[in-house]
Amino acid sequence: MTMVERMWERQKALYRAILEALDRPLTPDEVKWLAWYKKQKSSDAALSEGRE
Repeated sequence: MTMVERMWERQKALYRAILEALDRPLTPDEVKWLAWYKKQKSSDAALSEGRE
């Protein structure tokens, strides 16, 4: 597992903890932000894998 993958796993765990703490569905704005954030992360991961 690469460093980026480990960081991403921690991020996913953080998302789950936040969602459980909120105990409510995400608003449409939150869903859009998460989709954008995940897209940024996946492009970051692709870039870093190209460097390794």
